[in-house]
Amino acid sequence: MSIAPRRSLATMAAPIVTILILTALLAALLLGLNYDARLRAAQASVETRAALTVLLSTVQDAETGQRGYLMTGEDRYLAPYEQAVDVLPRRLEQVRVRVAGDAEQERLLADVRGRVSTKMRELETTVVLRRAGDARSALARVRSGDGLQEMIAIRRGIDDLQARAALVAAQRQASASRLGWVLVAVLSLALLAIPLLLRRVSRDIRTFVARNARSLEDRRIETERLGREAVLRDVELSGVNDRFDLVLDAATEFGIVISDAEGLVTRWSRGAEGVFGWSAEHALGRHVRFFFTPEDVAANVPEAEMSVARSAGFAKDERWHLHEDGSRFWASGELQPVLTPDGTLSGYVKIVRDRTDERLAMEAERNRAAMLAARVDAQAVELETAHSGQRDEVQRREIAEGQVRQLQKLEGLGQLTAGIAHDFNNMLAVVIGSLDLIRRKYGSGDAAAGLLRLVSAAEDGAGRAAELTKRLLAFSRQQPLQPAVLDLNRLVGGMSEILRRTLGERVEVETVLAGGLWSVNADPHEIERVLLNLAVNGRDAMPDGGRLTVETANAHLDDGYAAEHPEVAPGQYVAICVTDTGSGMAPDVLAKAFDPFFSTKAVGTGTGLGLSQVYGFAKQSSGHAKIYSELGHGTTVRLYLPRWHGAERPTSPGKVAPSATVLPTGRANEIVLVVEDDERVRMISVETLRDLGYTVRHAANGADALAMMDEQPGIALLFTDIVMPGMTGRQLADAALSRQPGLMTLFTTGYTRNAVVHGGVLDAGVAFLPKPFTVEQLATKVRATIDGRGANR
Repeated sequence: MSIAPRRSLATMAAPIVTILILTALLAALLLGLNYDARLRAAQASVETRAALTVLLSTVQDAETGQRGYLMTGEDRYLAPYEQAVDVLPRRLEQVRVRVAGDAEQERLLADVRGRVSTKMRELETTVVLRRAGDARSALARVRSGDGLQEMIAIRRGIDDLQARAALVAAQRQASASRLGWVLVAVLSLALLAIPLLLRRVSRDIRTFVARNARSLEDRRIETERLGREAVLRDVELSGVNDRFDLVLDAATEFGIVISDAEGLVTRWSRGAEGVFGWSAEHALGRHVRFFFTPEDVAANVPEAEMSVARSAGFAKDERWHLHEDGSRFWASGELQPVLTPDGTLSGYVKIVRDRTDERLAMEAERNRAAMLAARVDAQAVELETAHSGQRDEVQRREIAEGQVRQLQKLEGLGQLTAGIAHDFNNMLAVVIGSLDLIRRKYGSGDAAAGLLRLVSAAEDGAGRAAELTKRLLAFSRQQPLQPAVLDLNRLVGGMSEILRRTLGERVEVETVLAGGLWSVNADPHEIERVLLNLAVNGRDAMPDGGRLTVETANAHLDDGYAAEHPEVAPGQYVAICVTDTGSGMAPDVLAKAFDPFFSTKAVGTGTGLGLSQVYGFAKQSSGHAKIYSELGHGTTVRLYLPRWHGAERPTSPGKVAPSATVLPTGRANEIVLVVEDDERVRMISVETLRDLGYTVRHAANGADALAMMDEQPGIALLFTDIVMPGMTGRQLADAALSRQPGLMTLFTTGYTRNAVVHGGVLDAGVAFLPKPFTVEQLATKVRATIDGRGANR
């Protein structure tokens, strides 16, 4: 009679247990979906930032192609620009799809899209002008600075988009984390309720259990399996939290601080450690007031900021914050409240960027503007009291400002042309080296006569291009100089006959040499090049013949002259003056005479780099160049070089040795290690040196070269490029010398950057071969360096 009630209770317990098990399974399923949602949120943030980085890179590629085309006029430089025009719509669409659904990101993207469109229109306008032959207008648009401002705005907009993407990801992660904890609680309650219910009805269903032992055992096993799965889900949830931490730590360019509703810090990203200096252990659990300044804390700024964020949904400001060491830095902050699904405030997310450098730059600019305004005001007061000199003072100020603008323009062009010349020199090194090898290997026999004519024509073109890059480097003050103490009277006198033969019979050459002329310390070969350029310019200005006068004199440039020419240091100089009786220059032409590529000659008769080379040499030699000209009366160019106050040991300019018929060669036991990052230049050098009889090893960078030295003792010469990624040629030479004392080193480069040249002058004891070089130059310099005769004295 007692069995029937037990059966009834057992029958009732089965569906109840089933419902609890289904509840646990549902909670586990939702936990898995929650994990997947959090993972997708983290992945979406990373993909959005990657898409924004690709977008910025595409715009920069377009600008790079435009710059190359403006400088060269060659269509092949437009490839990056044209590719960017083609892919930019797709790049923008990819970003739009990824930020869809967030109003703030869509607003920021709309601003970036407008900026990108403006930038691309500016690039298109300059390219169209250059294609139409109006290079001056195109370069004027570039120098206006509008394009630079647009690029700055684009970068800042993309930075804001990336920060917003990280913020959205953090919010989604926080929401998913809260839901996950609710599901864990439900799952835990369900699992706890099952054994409680089983114990309650165990007395009534013992007989039922005995009859159905196998079924009960299966259910017990199933229950244990579900428990294990719940534990695994809990472990996976912990993994999600770890991935969320990785996402936070990946954002190192700005700090992310997550706090609870009371303002106590609960998350402190690695970026926050970098921005503030405090470690996570020091920051967690503290109120966010600790990184605000005392005055902001006293004014309840942290609380006011949280209040604004709660009411408006977003708070943004710029203010001073505190470093760990107590110092202050200027930061931009964005505070976003984090709400639960029912709208309850659960905390805040704050993104902080260090803007100290930008603020200091702005303050410095404001200070400079204020100082300039103060100086202008002071000068205005002086002008009001000095009626007689008012007009002259205004004119002098305008001239000085024009000179400063001209110097800034020439400096900017110098930096641009130096980079271009470096790339040209690497390309020319390959061309000239290959032509020399063709001449040496295939230049004998009647069948080679036609080939040699073509090689000679190619060598002539490459030589002209090499001369052009030398002039570009001279203008940009990157040409290495080898100065010597000179008597300019001897140098000018020695060039008189050369000038007469060069200029022809229609031009009368006269030299006026000053007595008691001071010595100078300058590169004699560059001075000869300058004199020859000025003489040819003078001849071209006198198509019907005339007189060219080369004069030397001692000169003292006083404080008054230096005040009118800001780039000049007052002191004693030696002047070389070249005067022609030609057509002269109008004032507007005179103002542009030193500009690179500016020429009044007919197309094809000049490069426009002659006077710019004079200007660059003067500045690199700590001197000064000045042009005086009047229409119909001729032109005078004065080159001022600083007086040499050292020992009086005048050195006559060295003569260029005639080309050797037989090249200096090497021996098989002389090992040369060639280090060059440009593979084409490296292989030409390697093949040439092997053709000259040397044993050659080669490497693409400094690390590989040092490894070769460890494997190959007895290196006779290290022949290395200077400008290389990672380890420079100078650093490689120092490391190699520590491994093999007494090792000879020969440096080469197409663009010096203070590695072996300081103040424009080649360091003493350094062997240097500028790019591009011929086989003869390489053979001679390598042989001289190995023999201990190749270094600069």
